[in-house]
Amino acid sequence: METAKNKSFWKAFIKKRLQKDYWVIIVKRRPWLKKLFVFLGSLAIALTVIAIGLFGYMYFYGNLKDSRGQPIDWDKIKNNDFKKTTH
Repeated sequence: METAKNKSFWKAFIKKRLQKDYWVIIVKRRPWLKKLFVFLGSLAIALTVIAIGLFGYMYFYGNLKDSRGQPIDWDKIKNNDFKKTTH
């Protein structure tokens, strides 16, 4: 008999806590919080798509190349006798 009382108490307690005004037992539903979650979710998806695109580009096209198709030699640019031009 006591377990039935205990069960009904917890059912009433949970039902009271999970009314339409609440998402979870403690967090009250607020419009700005929903907008924040949507914004952060959209931002995470957009950044993931951009990262996948950049990594895919680097995978298929490889390193940076000069006009002859050779990989850029970054040590050559560090030399003092390298002629630097501006366009």
